[in-house]
Amino acid sequence: AVPMAWTACLPLVVLPGLPLASQSHVEALGACSKAYLDAYVFLFLGGLAIAAALERWNLHRRLALFVLARVGTSPPRLCLGVLASTAFVSMWISNTASAALMLPIALALVRELEGHAGGRRLDRFGCALVLAVAYGANLGGMGTKIGTAPNAQLVAFLEREADRSVSFLQFSAFGLPFVLLMLPATWFVLWRLGRSDAPSTVPTLASIREERRRLGAWNPGERAVASIFAGTAALWIASAPLTQALRAFGAPAGLRGAHVEAGVAVLALLVLLLARPGGR
Repeated sequence: AVPMAWTACLPLVVLPGLPLASQSHVEALGACSKAYLDAYVFLFLGGLAIAAALERWNLHRRLALFVLARVGTSPPRLCLGVLASTAFVSMWISNTASAALMLPIALALVRELEGHAGGRRLDRFGCALVLAVAYGANLGGMGTKIGTAPNAQLVAFLEREADRSVSFLQFSAFGLPFVLLMLPATWFVLWRLGRSDAPSTVPTLASIREERRRLGAWNPGERAVASIFAGTAALWIASAPLTQALRAFGAPAGLRGAHVEAGVAVLALLVLLLARPGGR
């Protein structure tokens, strides 16, 4: 009935006025507002800003055509490629950062295929590709000691309570088999979801090369956005050592990797807003 963003903000207006706790209205408003300032909200805000910049400068087409050329253009292979790529990225950075990183690429692929399908919306296949990002991020996070925060928390718990240290290789020997077993099973389920409206005609490698040739040389805007995208990805990957370094230089003890990743995302957003490539 109203825009979804308005609905999402209703708790800020409604909850402080309800007799839900012994807090004052001001305290209730503060507690409610704090949830809107969660680090992951800002992480996705930065990720979506990057996605908007990729589309604004048409760089999403270059990314989509590059992925299509490497993975293959058939819908089942494309679904598997997005799932496996996200899982691989998620083995080294947090699940949420992996999703924020891969979402713009998945959305660009959907738009590219919809263009080749004559503008027809690919609701179910598009849904499968976006879910491949979500599930791939969760699956890949199980594979390594640093893949997701609970893995590191488990290792720290074992070392503290059971006096047993678990090396990076030992954890991977335990976690990677689960990833390798679950990836094909997840792909099978996602393909069953998306195949009903998957495009019957897909771009051939020859047409992909021709499309890439038509895009021509990179303009200043594309180079700027690509540099910001690559820098953001590198800082997200290095979030764990960055967090440790910031703590060593006097950052609060409560600083977490999620805070650093969110800070990187907001920094990327600000740079995108302020950069003027080619005077634009």
